[in-house]
Amino acid sequence: MILCIWYKIRDTPWSGIPVLIRLKQRRYRCSNSNCKKTTVFQHPGVHDKREMTEALVEKIERDSLGPYRFYMLAHQVGSSKTPIREIFERRVEELDRKAKPIPKALGVDGVYIPATGKTHAVIADLNEGKVVEMLETDKKPKLLEYFHNLERRHAGDPELNSEVHGDLSKEEVMEKYKTEIDLQEKGVLANEPHVVVIDMTPRYRDAIKKKLPGATIVVDRYHITRRANLALGRIRIDESRRAGLTAEWKREKEKLEQFRTQLGAGEEFRLEAALNHFPRIKQAYETRNDFLKIFEIKGRQKADEALTEWEESLPKSVEEEFKKFLDGPLSDWREEILNFFSYPYAGPYTNAEVEGFNRAIKQIKTEGAGYSDFNTLRAKVVYGLERRREMRERGAVGIREKEYLQRVAGFSPGSDDPSDSEEPIRVSDFLCEGAPFDWIEEELKLW
Repeated sequence: MILCIWYKIRDTPWSGIPVLIRLKQRRYRCSNSNCKKTTVFQHPGVHDKREMTEALVEKIERDSLGPYRFYMLAHQVGSSKTPIREIFERRVEELDRKAKPIPKALGVDGVYIPATGKTHAVIADLNEGKVVEMLETDKKPKLLEYFHNLERRHAGDPELNSEVHGDLSKEEVMEKYKTEIDLQEKGVLANEPHVVVIDMTPRYRDAIKKKLPGATIVVDRYHITRRANLALGRIRIDESRRAGLTAEWKREKEKLEQFRTQLGAGEEFRLEAALNHFPRIKQAYETRNDFLKIFEIKGRQKADEALTEWEESLPKSVEEEFKKFLDGPLSDWREEILNFFSYPYAGPYTNAEVEGFNRAIKQIKTEGAGYSDFNTLRAKVVYGLERRREMRERGAVGIREKEYLQRVAGFSPGSDDPSDSEEPIRVSDFLCEGAPFDWIEEELKLW
């Protein structure tokens, strides 16, 4: 016996309008009186577990990791938020289970998110320029746990192998993540991260030394040169206050933090004229410039000698401020600072990429203030930043709620009433990705 049942199947939006397909589905019932079982005919292109097309599910999986909030996607496809979140969570679980290469160069930095009230550790692959993990906190136990898992992956731990790598054997894991660079002379596993770039946070260094003893720790030069700029800034503030010219010198702050070669001819002339009237600020400016030039030196020994010479030749007029900001780092972190010059792979690596990711994370948290938990934010960061970058290039990032409703549904910006609407606006094709509609064109009454 054949039974026919009508179903409503959601498909990808067409020109920003939600699409609902009325689909006739056949059910076959066994004619044997002792059986009476039914078999459902599965239409190709329709998802087997949801009343959606496979194209729509794929679109939600892709876009939910991007800049769209769940309610925006729900409005776009004409459903509630619940299935959007369920599809999102299932996709994140799939991505978490996939084996991930161990980066050869890691960047570790922290970002404070006001909504969570915590500082989260962001771990990036500096070679690929992407975030590989975001931890719930940047406290030492969480860092030790993350680096411990990396350590187990190096050895192809069978238990972790089944958790992370599926059915791969220990030998296959080692082969899959083996780097092209032979570091055996250094006594490092061939697939272990060999550079970790951090700021001067002691717990980061402690966790790395304990769990990744073969990795070289490099202090990001931004964080050490920033200290020299702070010393210069302190002297600028003190001298300008004495002269009653605080506002005037504050406007010169940005120029003072640049090299002369970075200034235009007019800017350099005006700055030089101002510095000639303030010898102490000029001395601090020259001292800061001499310090920054050290980071252009090639070779660890030459850099070490230059640092020592710079420390011993500090002018008396600015010595106190520069020692206050730089004495601690240059003594406690000297080894890690000099690693910037000595390690062959450290030269190109700074945490500039990670700092850029931190700004993107804060933007995600601002746009998605409704994210209810850390796991959603983590997934958006770890798996969504590339998607956001791709969509930004296509002009699809930064759509706010009212603008979105106006563009897609024709709602007036100041109204939440669907009846207060104009003719829907056709939006760009990047909002309407999906399968062609020629085969159902006669069935759809959209206009």
